[in-house]
Amino acid sequence: MDDIQIKDYVAEGRLFQFFESTEVVNSARKVTILFADLRGFTAASEGGISEGELTRSLYTAFDPIADIVKRFKGKIDKFTGDGVMITFGSTQVSPEDEINALRTAVSIQGVIKDLQRQGRMPYRMGIGLHTGRAQIGRFLPDEKSVDITVIGRHVNIASRVTSSGTRPWEPEDETTTRRGDTDQGVWIDRDGILYNWGIAATPEHVEALRRSIPWEVEEGDSGVRYTCFDSALQKKILIEYVGDAKLRGVERAQPIYRVVVP
Repeated sequence: MDDIQIKDYVAEGRLFQFFESTEVVNSARKVTILFADLRGFTAASEGGISEGELTRSLYTAFDPIADIVKRFKGKIDKFTGDGVMITFGSTQVSPEDEINALRTAVSIQGVIKDLQRQGRMPYRMGIGLHTGRAQIGRFLPDEKSVDITVIGRHVNIASRVTSSGTRPWEPEDETTTRRGDTDQGVWIDRDGILYNWGIAATPEHVEALRRSIPWEVEEGDSGVRYTCFDSALQKKILIEYVGDAKLRGVERAQPIYRVVVP
């Protein structure tokens, strides 16, 4: 599309445009989507914390993410206030998209935990990973720029996997100590509500990971567990089934896995 065509689209008020009609089908591709969301930030913003303190918390949490995403060849699609959406494979497909998304999630949680240990981050973070076919769209905010984003039901699933319920006996700032299986940050209660203060992944993402690199398979207390040693992170990674969650806006219960770095 040349500059004259872009100006025409903007002048007509067409802020969104798919690729040319002959390429619409081809603009759907497999992508991996990562959503990350700070837990307790919304409640804090409605409390007695100043805007300056809230802004510093956001910068402290999200500034390091850009370097992590660049290292693992992802793309920051958008920031959503106290969250961020990152995609892998939306602009250039790589056989390492799924494992790079996992590496990004593990690295982000590592940064957050380091900040917590330093007393610089009062919030936890929940991360969701999902892989599926999504439509690649182009938005034209003005004559000089074109924003690329992914849209479709798989984006919705990734977002829901990141979301988290809150228990009535837990304060919204999520600073209390958890017990039992909650120590790993992702669990599902008897009503099918997902609680995510760690890294949660869908079976679609887990299966894509299993096809991309070798994993050791073992039987755990709640089912099959997958482990590998990742040379890029120099860490052992464990993925285990947690249960089936009832996600808002998703018709069927969704199996959920959690990612743990022992």
